[in-house]
Parts: sequence; structure tokens; C-alpha cells
Amino acid sequence: ATDLFKGKTLTKEGTGNVSVINAFRTGGTAAVVVTLLGEFSKGPVSVGLAALLSPGQEAAKLLAILAAFVGCNFSVYLRGRGGRGSTMLMWSIALVSFYSFLILGAITGLCFLLGRIDVRLKSLWFWTLPGVLYLVERDWAFLVFGILVVIVIYIQGKRSQDDFVYHGYVQDRTQK
Repeated sequence: ATDLFKGKTLTKEGTGNVSVINAFRTGGTAAVVVTLLGEFSKGPVSVGLAALLSPGQEAAKLLAILAAFVGCNFSVYLRGRGGRGSTMLMWSIALVSFYSFLILGAITGLCFLLGRIDVRLKSLWFWTLPGVLYLVERDWAFLVFGILVVIVIYIQGKRSQDDFVYHGYVQDRTQK
């Protein structure tokens, strides 16, 4: 979308991350709208496909979301690079566990506010993911899904620059 609207290649601008924040900062409002539509579509497509192929199987939906999430983080088209997938993940969770989505949204908002104090606090939300999913759904498949998502976030977070820090939304006071 940034190529289309501003003639800029997203992987060569800002943090180089293929993310909603970097798309907005690099390509502007039109680019972020297209990016968000793409991110929002990944959840319904993966969940719908799983429901079609395995009717009534929540685990199949979770597996499809996990596959899409891993694809966001480690894109084959970008030689293993990608965004963080958090936008796609949250909207996908809304489709399979709406109450978990609401609780995680509140926790994420609080963590982002705390992230203004210390950037490390911004990422605490994902550690709550497995517990929230399990406590709301009371299903081991949700717990396992949450743990696998945390592992992907942890691995991916180690290798990419934080868009919020790079673009000045939060300060990293740990870097002097």
C-alpha cells in the first residue's frame, strides 16, 4: 500500500517492519486503511476456512489462526521477515472468543499506557494471553494456542525493532 500511495517500499522505510504503525508513518492514512483491511481479513478467512474444512472444531480454528499468525511474523515472501501480527491476532481472537478479546484489549491498553513509563511494560500483555484464553474458554486447546502465540511473539520480538519506540510513541529509557 505504501508503494501505491507514496512510492515507498515499506521494508526500506522506518523500522523496515511490515506493520500497521510503519505503514501509517510511511504511507499515510490511505496506506494504513488498506493495511488494516488486509489485517482484518486474515482472521475471517482463516477461521472461515477452518470452519468449512472441520465444522464444529474449535481447535481447527485456533490452528488456522496460529498458521496465519506465524505467516504474518515469518513471511515466506519476505524471506522470513514480517510484522508482529498483533492486529491480525486480536481481531482473530474476537472471532473465536469475544470475551477474551475484550479482556485482552483492556490489558493491552493498560500495558501501552504503562509503556510510556517503561517500554518493557508495553509487551506484558502477551504474557497474559494463555491465561485469559483458558480462564474464559475453559478449554485446553485455547491454553496451548496461547502458549504457542507467546513463543512466536517472544522469538519475533527479539529480532525486530519496536515501531512504537522508533516512531516516538513511547520512549525506550533502557537505552542510554
